[in-house]
Amino acid sequence: MDRPLTTVDAQAYKQRTVVVTRDGRLKQWRGLAIRTDRLAIVYRAALYFASILMTARAKRVRAAEFGKPPVRPAWHHAAMVFRHPDGDYAITAMYSVPDDAWYLELELVAGQRTLVTAVVPDEDPAREPAVCFHSHAGHADIPYEVVRWFMDQVAEEIRTSRAWMALRPELVEVIHRLRQEYMGVIDDDDFPQVLADVRTTVPAEDLPAVLEAAFGRHPDGTTTSHPQTPQRADDQVGTV
Repeated sequence: MDRPLTTVDAQAYKQRTVVVTRDGRLKQWRGLAIRTDRLAIVYRAALYFASILMTARAKRVRAAEFGKPPVRPAWHHAAMVFRHPDGDYAITAMYSVPDDAWYLELELVAGQRTLVTAVVPDEDPAREPAVCFHSHAGHADIPYEVVRWFMDQVAEEIRTSRAWMALRPELVEVIHRLRQEYMGVIDDDDFPQVLADVRTTVPAEDLPAVLEAAFGRHPDGTTTSHPQTPQRADDQVGTV
């Protein structure tokens, strides 16, 4: 018996990535991903709480646009601290998952005063890095070498986190879509099909850069942290 055909709304189907992306972002919360809560009411509360945070993050107006220092994100990966050689200043670097951005803070060790904060978004090309000075910290004479040391660290973070955004606009658009859809992670079983889809929109010479920026993989499927599979001699063209 033939199954009846189901009518699909093409426009609605195109928006499926919104659901997939939201599901992927929710799974960044470990408790939601592996269901560690024993009570359904606790799990539901965590789901609501995570959804509220994500919605607030999407709708909030960035304080930096109004000249206000950003508030330190409450949900972030473990912070890394770098001390200046003179010992008086330090940089605290941390990644905010809700914000999709790196926060670098220049601090005066004595009194733990935050003087300057740099925000480096690494997911949305439309968001530019910003540097904000904390007026509430009071007057502080920061040595030139310390400021230069801080800005060198910010420039390095921009170079590494936003390198893919310097590619051609059409490639940046493809990479951004892939990163939002797959959250930077793709299974080995799914990679061949995704690779075939990407090949239809990306020139062959740009394929390695796109795959590395979107998934951290080479065209042969290996990760960028591992060497590529050697090419057989009989597969090479134009070699002697």
